[in-house]
Amino acid sequence: MEQSSLFGDGVDIDTETPTTAEATAPTDARAQAAANEIMRSPKSLGGLYSEELAHRYYIIVGAFVDKGNAAALKDDAQKAGYEVALINFRNGYTAVGLCPSDSIVVAYDWLRKVKEEKFAPADAWILVNQN
Repeated sequence: MEQSSLFGDGVDIDTETPTTAEATAPTDARAQAAANEIMRSPKSLGGLYSEELAHRYYIIVGAFVDKGNAAALKDDAQKAGYEVALINFRNGYTAVGLCPSDSIVVAYDWLRKVKEEKFAPADAWILVNQN
């Protein structure tokens, strides 16, 4: 199963605590860039194809042009015990969304857990439904 990416590579951030005030600004900029890499809205992806999403946040573990690949990843996630939704975008991609939630705190917790799964890529991210 080959996975297509909607985006470029993730942002590499330094997690060390800055020791000076001058070092704080770049770290804040990198942290913001990292947040932008793990949180995206449907609008930024060209919009949803037709359906409305029931929840505000979804963990996206893959996006595929081939719906068969999306269905296979959905099956893997369901076998691991996750609640899964296939999310269709106008750009032709079908995303595999896990752990629907209306709380950003819960979504971040799920993101950390999901990234530990064998089926999930390291660049899994949070879809923010702003409807």
